[in-house]
Amino acid sequence: MLKYLLFLLLWPFESLQAQNLQVSANAGYFTGASLKATRGRFIFGDGPCYTGAIALSMQPDKLRDVCFELQYGYVSTSMRFQRYDSEIKMPLGSVKMHTILAGAGKEFGKRTVHVFGKAFLGAAYFDPDSIPHGNRITFSFSFAGGMRISITHAMGICLQAQVLLPLMYNRVYVGWEPDNGLQTMVTPLGILYSGYLTGGIYYKIIQKY
Repeated sequence: MLKYLLFLLLWPFESLQAQNLQVSANAGYFTGASLKATRGRFIFGDGPCYTGAIALSMQPDKLRDVCFELQYGYVSTSMRFQRYDSEIKMPLGSVKMHTILAGAGKEFGKRTVHVFGKAFLGAAYFDPDSIPHGNRITFSFSFAGGMRISITHAMGICLQAQVLLPLMYNRVYVGWEPDNGLQTMVTPLGILYSGYLTGGIYYKIIQKY
């Protein structure tokens, strides 16, 4: 009986013996986005973006090639407003967007090149520099796919395409719309469709097999 109890206690630790702890840093292109409001739309410009992540890859029998990841993203881009009845795009300065996302994914491949898919949930924080008290935080979800190319057993190159989908309910941008004060008649819920195209390096700081 004691032998079986010891087995049950040690099994979770045994199953975690095969694992990698990996860090990555990426830079690339933010696609820009558009958001409908009461009298017009907000236009977020495209530009550079930066992401960093830490990931734990599991390789026991039932979780083979499954990874759990925590990701941070940063974008600083232009923000403009265009009324529906005009072609003029009014500059609103710049806006910074920070995202913190947690998720899981799976890798496929055995040799130098591995492809992967991931899904994330988390938060997006918007900080427009020209709108007093305009900073907002909202829920976001995201999907990513790409490939990792091994250079050595411990490091390599990562190429990734990621769709970022912050949920923009009406309270998020109350006060953003010019000449509309705190009034808003936007739809209760919208999605800010945007994305990253990034490339960078990864490094495995812990490897156990």
